[in-house]
Amino acid sequence: MRVDEKYISQYDKISNMKKNSSENTKSGDGLKEKSSSVAKSQVSSLIDRVKSTPDVRKEIVDQIRNQIEAGTYTISGKKVAEKIVGAAINNLF
Repeated sequence: MRVDEKYISQYDKISNMKKNSSENTKSGDGLKEKSSSVAKSQVSSLIDRVKSTPDVRKEIVDQIRNQIEAGTYTISGKKVAEKIVGAAINNLF
């Protein structure tokens, strides 16, 4: 599975929520405990969404596999070049 910025930012949000919820429960304040439980439910729902998302889009993989076997799969040289250059630029930073 390719790790995109989207997944990294979701992980960061979850980590921050967990950190904030542990700080809130230590304080003992009723309002903070309530927000802590809300944060926990949000974290729980985000984790469930991530777990339910498939790593591979089976339909697309099957479609491409069939095209390759039939000899009809075409690749845009321009798109390949753009991806290579983009990856090289990202690796510089």
